[in-house]
Order: sequence, then structure tokens, then C-alpha cells
Amino acid sequence: MTKAWMVRAGRGGLFIDDFINNNLVAIGWNLLGELSQLQADAQLKAAYIQYYGNEKPNKTANALSMLRRFYHEIQPGDWLLTYSPKQRLYHIGEDLNQYEYRHCDTGLYANIRRVNWLGTVKRDCLSANSRSSLGSVLSLFTVKEKVRLEIESQLARDVSV
Repeated sequence: MTKAWMVRAGRGGLFIDDFINNNLVAIGWNLLGELSQLQADAQLKAAYIQYYGNEKPNKTANALSMLRRFYHEIQPGDWLLTYSPKQRLYHIGEDLNQYEYRHCDTGLYANIRRVNWLGTVKRDCLSANSRSSLGSVLSLFTVKEKVRLEIESQLARDVSV
């Protein structure tokens, strides 16, 4: 079964153009470097605390969970969604199983996954329940199957028009 993930393009969709134009989704925590070098949970946690502190343990736990999911759990063919608040569009793509760390001094997110963009769905075409479910402020989260199916239906409808 195809799993779907929402990957936020920064606060207010700041990096949406980078995501779409460069066929990628990304998350921050750039100071950690390449996630492939931090395979063990203990290594990742120690590095996170070294660079970002542990003042709020729940925030640390959330960040570690998102980092692990981004690197270890997203599978080839999974759907990767992101949202453009300005356009009120969800962009839907397919994961190409290509994690990369890009060294950048431009403020862009460094941990990326390559995407084949499949299409877009207008936010207003989704049910209120789906819009609410997709409204989490987390940088990365799984999309409920019911919501994924609704998006898939909308995507198919838009393609057939």
C-alpha cells in the first residue's frame, strides 16, 4: 500500500519554489549534516542535542521522530505532499528513493528527497475533515489513508478533465 507524507515547505511555504522547481522535498536541521552518518538513534539524539539543545524534551523528541522518518521510513513510491498557502494548492509527488544532503549557505533546507511531481489538488476541493487533517504544523507527518484516497480521487479527476 502506498503511504503518503506531508512535508512542509517552511513557514508559510517559504521554500515551495525550491521544492517544485528542483523536484524535491526537504527538511531542515542543517547543522546535523548528512543523516546517513547518524544511523543509530543514540548518535542522532546526541548530535541533535549538541547543536540544538534539549531545553524542551518534547520538541527534541518530535524533531528526532521527523528526522528518522524522513531518512528511514519514507519508501520509494510513497507519496510526498507539500502545500503552497499562496496558491492554496497541494503538490503531490512520488518519492524516488534518493535522499541527499546538500551543503548550502543560502538558508535552504539541506536534507532532501527527490520527487517526481504528479500533479496538484486545490485545497478547497477537499473535504473539511481532510483539510483539517492536513493542517498540522509539524514539518513532516503521515497522511491518513482516507485523506490520501480523497487526494488520489481529486488528482484523477483533474487529470481526466
